[in-house]
Amino acid sequence: MPAFELEKARKFVREYLSTLDDISNATIKDVRKYLEKKFGLPRKGLAGNKNEIKQLLKEEATKMIETKATEEKEEKEKTEVKEKPKKTEKTEKKETEKKEEKKADNETTESDEDPEPKKYSTSYMLFAQEHRQEVRDAHPEMKLTELTKELGKMWKKLSKEEQDKYKQQSDKDKQQYEKEMAAWKERHPDTMTRREMTTARKRAKEGIASPVKGKSAYQMFCKDHPELDSLEDRKERLKKLRELWKALDTEKKAEYVEKEKKELEKYNEEKRELEKRKEERKEKAAKKAERQKIPHAKSAYMLFAQENRERVKKAHPDAKPTEMMRLLGEEWKKADEKTSKKYQKMAEEEKKKAEEKKKELIESGELKDAAKEKKQKRVSAYNVFVTAFSADFKKSHPDATFKERSGAAASAWREMSDKKKEKYQKMADEHNKNVPETVKPKKADPITAEGVFTKEFREKVLSEKPDCDARTLKQAARKAWRQLEVEKKIEYEDKAHEQNVARLREQL
Repeated sequence: MPAFELEKARKFVREYLSTLDDISNATIKDVRKYLEKKFGLPRKGLAGNKNEIKQLLKEEATKMIETKATEEKEEKEKTEVKEKPKKTEKTEKKETEKKEEKKADNETTESDEDPEPKKYSTSYMLFAQEHRQEVRDAHPEMKLTELTKELGKMWKKLSKEEQDKYKQQSDKDKQQYEKEMAAWKERHPDTMTRREMTTARKRAKEGIASPVKGKSAYQMFCKDHPELDSLEDRKERLKKLRELWKALDTEKKAEYVEKEKKELEKYNEEKRELEKRKEERKEKAAKKAERQKIPHAKSAYMLFAQENRERVKKAHPDAKPTEMMRLLGEEWKKADEKTSKKYQKMAEEEKKKAEEKKKELIESGELKDAAKEKKQKRVSAYNVFVTAFSADFKKSHPDATFKERSGAAASAWREMSDKKKEKYQKMADEHNKNVPETVKPKKADPITAEGVFTKEFREKVLSEKPDCDARTLKQAARKAWRQLEVEKKIEYEDKAHEQNVARLREQL
């Protein structure tokens, strides 16, 4: 193929490739046919130029692919806008709080001319300051956390004499700081230090901020006379305020005294509330500490996960903790019976050890016995009877449901004579002797006419049909009451009134 025709052919190849959706689908045969058509040659007229066509196709296809990739990349860079993750309300709130805290720290009431003295460095901090650059130069690839760990290790390796050298320097700095701080506080008596501000913020956030005592009656009166603030002489101002206070009539003074009382009551209430919260926090902390003492046994799955975590981590180095747990969970589900039994056996052994350890701690007095600490409840004669009856009933009727057992106990209790019931009452009284009555007894509801009628109706029906259940009995009693004549209802009203009067007399 002559040179001019080669360039022409290149143009035609490019033209042909641009018509295709996918350049990789182009074949030498198709390109040859296209060129023959363009050059006006007969079929297979360019069969001898196969290698040249192949080379042309390769070159042009590569160029087009590269051009397309570059264009796509540029287009993507132009159009792609990385969206920032939306901040949640909680995150925004935290950020706002941090900004406010930072602002508050920067806006301390100290003046720029007389700033708060800088706090002294501890012995370890002095050591770290001295050796940080040295470690950084030796390990430039280290992250800040790793660098700190390395410095910590170095500090621990120091002998006592070497550590004392830094401690002495720190003590000197501390003494100097305390002197400077005392002098600064004298110059700024009403200013909070950075540390005090941080503590106050923390306490306020936790809801244990100390209440502010209210102003006295005289202080309130002084506040109501701002016109005297213009007097430059403090003594003169105070003198005038005292004179005005003395000249104040009794009624006005009484108003200020009343305000003072209210302020004091509020302060005392807040103080009591604070003490209560502090006690609650102490109790909570004590309970937490107690819980932490209790030895806990690991489950079979936990033991499996503990043993296989490293292996799974090596297999999936990029897996996040949640992903790791999922992978371990899947493995545990797929584990064969032999593996499951192995870890279950290990878990049982752990449980035994934990129980033994717990027992030892209870015996030594380090741990409280939860069973003994558990509050006992007061019981009735019926409760005592049901407990005893249920135990026997379970033996004779092992397949009986709770409902059947309860029903049988209720029937047995109803049929029992008062003399036999006394036995259970004595047992209940014996138990209740050692149990404080925490719940106040409820005031008995007044006896109603329907109540008196229902009681009589129940006794009558049960004497005839002792197996009648409570629900049916209740429904029948209601129906009978509704159908009762008015005159009869009035009789029951009188009975109810008499019973209520008798009850009141007993109480008095």
